[in-house]
Amino acid sequence: MELVDTIKNRRSIRAFKKQKIEKEIIEDLVNCARLAPSAKNRQPWKFVIVKDEMKNKIANIMLEVEERAVFNTNENPGQRPRKNLSEILEWYE
Repeated sequence: MELVDTIKNRRSIRAFKKQKIEKEIIEDLVNCARLAPSAKNRQPWKFVIVKDEMKNKIANIMLEVEERAVFNTNENPGQRPRKNLSEILEWYE
């Protein structure tokens, strides 16, 4: 059950080091990601690398849109209780 325990006990990291990541490392990671399997080998992904201030601007816009569109609330997303499995899971057989 190591995987299940890892998933259940995961935590979000919101404070990162200021250390720059070398371009070659990012390219290696993206190259590995593009090799991942996809449904019917469609490979529907596109990767965009966003850094520094632009990253923060985009993150703020996305959070604002999510809060308005999905949750229709102004509450802090970190304060939202987790949904029960029965609230988010439907079976289609």
